[in-house]
Amino acid sequence: MLEETVVVGYGTLKKSQLVGSVENVSGEVLEDRPNANISRSLQGQVAGLNIIQADGKPTHGGSIYIRGGATSYVSRGSAGGSKASYSIGQGGGALVLIDGVEGDLASVNPDDVESISVLKDASSSVIYGARAAYGVILVTTKNATTDKISVSYNGSVSLNSRTVKWEDGIVDSGLEFVETFYEHWLGHDATPKAEGKLPTKMNIYQIPTDYLDRYRAHVENGDTNTYEIWNGRYLYYSDTNYIEMMYK
Repeated sequence: MLEETVVVGYGTLKKSQLVGSVENVSGEVLEDRPNANISRSLQGQVAGLNIIQADGKPTHGGSIYIRGGATSYVSRGSAGGSKASYSIGQGGGALVLIDGVEGDLASVNPDDVESISVLKDASSSVIYGARAAYGVILVTTKNATTDKISVSYNGSVSLNSRTVKWEDGIVDSGLEFVETFYEHWLGHDATPKAEGKLPTKMNIYQIPTDYLDRYRAHVENGDTNTYEIWNGRYLYYSDTNYIEMMYK
């Protein structure tokens, strides 16, 4: 095992000559995980490699830290205010090199990865400079093969849907709203202490007590007008989907 060759920066070393801490991950490990982003596939594969996800969206990656949370810290605001995050310098994310060029893990197809090497300690800064003080992730992609043609396909489908859909309970039918209003004021299981009569404010605003009957007749007759004039005032008969209006 000590004769195994390890790629580090601009050259190669035998394990017996290697001073820094390096861990290697084969591309075969990534192929078995149905993730569109390599950072998600690397979670749990390398000790000391922390990947913090910003959210649960399947196509989003995360912030990558090696051995710790970099230089950021959280402080409570003055006078008991809310927490705030701060960072010393430019932060401490790991340096990602793809075939020797600095890049983003999200730009690499997991099926194209030959291997990934993680340089964990500050000794890698001898090769890569100060930017590598927080560790380096080296991604090596596969080389083209000769004398044969091979075609492979790997597809996945994800659905982004909230568990709780509160808009399903929104009433967008004007008639249904008025019927519910009358039910709860005239007596309903949900309002056992109802007085059994409509609120007096309906008379203040000069809304007829038979407004529900008028509304039902309006719908049953197929009247397309959204209002009528009663006692010199407007009586509205319209359906409004406020969710659709606000969120298109």
